[in-house]
Amino acid sequence: MLVWDAVATSLGSTSHEVSVNAELYIQDASPRVGAEATYRGGPESDAWIIVAACADQVVIAEATEVEFAVIPEATMTDEVRQEIEDGDFLNAVWCEGRPYRA
Repeated sequence: MLVWDAVATSLGSTSHEVSVNAELYIQDASPRVGAEATYRGGPESDAWIIVAACADQVVIAEATEVEFAVIPEATMTDEVRQEIEDGDFLNAVWCEGRPYRA
């Protein structure tokens, strides 16, 4: 899976692409959609949608560092989908040293 293919997918369906040897950083972007930040860990949850991603390699499985920004699945509206497509969440991930970004 390429970095940009992770955006708008569930964290649970995408996190398995990350190597067990890679560092995985997950940012809770819930306040950006009017929700309380409640993400407490666990990359296997389908209750969270990735709204931005970056990695140090274009293929997630080959990356040694991956960062995702997530929001609760319940907040994923058509308006939020459009904001994702427009790149409004690109700054929800820090991405220092991770140049492949979506």
